[in-house]
Amino acid sequence: MLRRNLKKLGVCVLCAAFAILAGCTGSPGKEADAESASPAVLDPLLAEHLNIGDSLPEGLEQSIQMIEKEISGKDCDVFVRQTMGDAQTLYVLYDVTFAEGIDLTCQGNESIEPDLLQLTQKEGQLLPLNMWGTELVAEDGQTLTFLTYFCSWDTWQSESEINFVVGDFQKTDGLQQTTLTDEEATLSWLPTNQAESLEGEVVNETGEVMGNVSLSPFALAFSLNPAEEIDFMALIDKTEIMCRDGQALHVQGRTGGTQEGEQVNGMVKLQEILDLETVTAVQIDGHTVNF
Repeated sequence: MLRRNLKKLGVCVLCAAFAILAGCTGSPGKEADAESASPAVLDPLLAEHLNIGDSLPEGLEQSIQMIEKEISGKDCDVFVRQTMGDAQTLYVLYDVTFAEGIDLTCQGNESIEPDLLQLTQKEGQLLPLNMWGTELVAEDGQTLTFLTYFCSWDTWQSESEINFVVGDFQKTDGLQQTTLTDEEATLSWLPTNQAESLEGEVVNETGEVMGNVSLSPFALAFSLNPAEEIDFMALIDKTEIMCRDGQALHVQGRTGGTQEGEQVNGMVKLQEILDLETVTAVQIDGHTVNF
């Protein structure tokens, strides 16, 4: 059985954080009870990727959950370190240790990534997600560390256990793919990510409710019947976050959205963690949503 060659990071940032079943078996000795674990310390890799300094914004400790679960397979072991998120967004930080015979060398624009990524309910039903993606954040021999995010403009959260499903790892240059392993792994836990969010209604001059906005430290989401025909990207381009110091922040980050009749749904996964204590309002479609 392939064992995990997990790189030990001796220095931890003081904060509080975040994150297959075909032919795989679990390693019970490596699993920790997430609900009874000691207070979380934010993994330095996660802190660096999310541009978090030596301290978390106030209240963000509740967004962090220590997972520390591993599953071993024939071609790779998967170890989930931490998750970080809220009702809209979930980051999953995990290590994948590949068997010695698997060549991880990349040439030119090649990268290694999972072709299969899912977040499901315990029974297997997909959770309502609108965006997801993965980045390679560290390498140590045959062990690669990935950070996967999932986003929803409604809510992904579940009151019961969820499954994180990952696998079918590929080496790709964006056009051609080479399969490293078609193994899949499923790891399960009860999510406790409960970061604060700000909610508000979009109201026009006559008092009619046109939609709603949700702002979390990780994402901005909205559902809106705009005053005139406009798509979600144009709405995002005109949306700003208003701060207590008078600064207006243009919303930047990975975007997604849909339009159903007159209703436009949109989301921005923010490029940097937002301190909600500094926010007073969101301006969208010419309207101000005060918090």
